[in-house]
Amino acid sequence: MNQAIKYTTVAAWSLSIANALHAMDFDPNEIFKNAGISLADIQDDPYSLLDIKQMTALWKEVALITQMPNFGLIVGEHSNIKKNHVYNHLIKKSDSLLQVLEGLPSYYGKLSNSVCLTLNNTPHLLGVKISPLEGVEISDMAIDAFFSSFVNIINDFVDSDSFIHHVDLVRHKPKSIRPWLETFCCETKFDQEVNCLWLNKSVLTQFSVKNLMHEKRRVEPFNLDKMSLTEKIERLIHSSIANNEPTLDEIAVMLNMSVRSISRSLKEEGLTFRDILKQKRQELALHYLTKTDESILIISENLGYKNMGNFTRAFQVWFGKTPSQYRDEHKNK
Repeated sequence: MNQAIKYTTVAAWSLSIANALHAMDFDPNEIFKNAGISLADIQDDPYSLLDIKQMTALWKEVALITQMPNFGLIVGEHSNIKKNHVYNHLIKKSDSLLQVLEGLPSYYGKLSNSVCLTLNNTPHLLGVKISPLEGVEISDMAIDAFFSSFVNIINDFVDSDSFIHHVDLVRHKPKSIRPWLETFCCETKFDQEVNCLWLNKSVLTQFSVKNLMHEKRRVEPFNLDKMSLTEKIERLIHSSIANNEPTLDEIAVMLNMSVRSISRSLKEEGLTFRDILKQKRQELALHYLTKTDESILIISENLGYKNMGNFTRAFQVWFGKTPSQYRDEHKNK
């Protein structure tokens, strides 16, 4: 009977991988193809289900191509899970952040049947534990991506770096643990028996979900009606990139258009959404470096990067030098 069970996960997770690959200047189409997945099909139906074997194959291909053990953390930063209607329903029916967290096991159960998400309560800590089901292979990067996306969700509500007490990870300790420390801002333990994110209850109970959501629902005041599609996308990227790198899915929702319709229209102009995002980032990067005294860290955050190293690597690909070198050569010229 167990042979009839098909373990799956929501396909939107793979779109988060595609977004992260784009941001790091990798071409996701070939990577998805090598894993036996059609990226175009997933973009058309992000809430379809993927066999967990395909998802694990995709993670293995990502690890092979990127050679970045911490890539799962980057994927978490580009997660589009906030657009999922189940997640938004959970937010709307919760009065406190603690209630949101208590509803997570049921929420994630609707997204994947390949892992078990449980909450461990202690007097002062709340543990969010994720465990693969017996016989189901889950990538270490997938666990990293889950915890990283989880941290980004909480960051929407909590203006504090102290909400995480410590993190336990089953994965072996990497050569450099710095990316994990930068993501979680706390002690991170490797080679543990379970994967668990331990949160400080005292911080979580201080924040009201509804008040913070109200503040975050302000609409941009500019009028998009008379702009070209490219101009509309550039404006939306510009207005949102400092808070969170916009994805094509998010832009499509803002414009009330389908992803395919936007992609087709841009193709007629010889452009892609990735081209526009990259051009806007390059434009803003040069402006901040030559016209302001903002630190490289602040500039990277203003461009939607959660990690200054990611910005520096991207800038070197674009212009052949580091942001600091470019600033030294071109400041106030």
